[in-house]
Amino acid sequence: EGIKFLDLFAGSGAVGLEAASRGAKEVYFVESDPKCIKVIEANIEKLNLPSGVKQSLFYEIVPVDIFRGIKQLSRQGLKFDIIFITGDFIIKREGFELCIETILRLKVNIGVWGILGNCDTSVGKYQWKQAGKQAGMTMLIDERTSINLDDGKRLWLLGLNNGHSHNDLYLKRLMKGIKKDDAVILLDHDPSNIEIDSVFDIDLVLSGDTHGGQCGVRWIRQFCELKSKYLSGLYKVRDTYLYVNQGLGWHHKPVRFLCWPEVTL
Repeated sequence: EGIKFLDLFAGSGAVGLEAASRGAKEVYFVESDPKCIKVIEANIEKLNLPSGVKQSLFYEIVPVDIFRGIKQLSRQGLKFDIIFITGDFIIKREGFELCIETILRLKVNIGVWGILGNCDTSVGKYQWKQAGKQAGMTMLIDERTSINLDDGKRLWLLGLNNGHSHNDLYLKRLMKGIKKDDAVILLDHDPSNIEIDSVFDIDLVLSGDTHGGQCGVRWIRQFCELKSKYLSGLYKVRDTYLYVNQGLGWHHKPVRFLCWPEVTL
């Protein structure tokens, strides 16, 4: 409650409005499509919140692309609390510098953490860690860190490197010594790993990899073999929640159709 929330590639504004319904005091929507902006405005008007909450909610629609949007919010001096980036930063090596420049513009109160995806291998792990550090982002490559909360408990952040054949061995090491009542968030690029991840005492797994299936039509996805059991959105496996971000771009085939880009912060 009481947080500032940024919804990049806002689309209908559903993610930002969900944050508002849960007590966010400021919500910023970055969306360049005029039709989507009209949908966001209409949805804000229809937002079913208690009158006191709705009156105190501040929102801003930033009608530009993500790169100009981040620049504009940065110039306004806005800061957010925590940013997680779950891999596939780039498709080709040529995008590395622009990616780091964009991350450098992100303003946060606590920190930015990221993991690597299968599309990021054109740049070495050490270079990602060094460039990320200079841009204010901590790369968690089979590593963990913690944040001390106001109630005396800890929030643990775990990051797995992509491509392990035995995730359980790495998770056993990362989970060692973590108390039962501490909150645990795992950044794991591949959502199919949730079947193993959920065996451990992990509260939330954040993933990417699928690019939302790249197509909003199911039979086309199946024909092109763009399918996954955990494609996009929120799931619960055992006692662990999984959120799969649609992300940007593509992987197997250079297409996105009826599959809106998504960055959720």
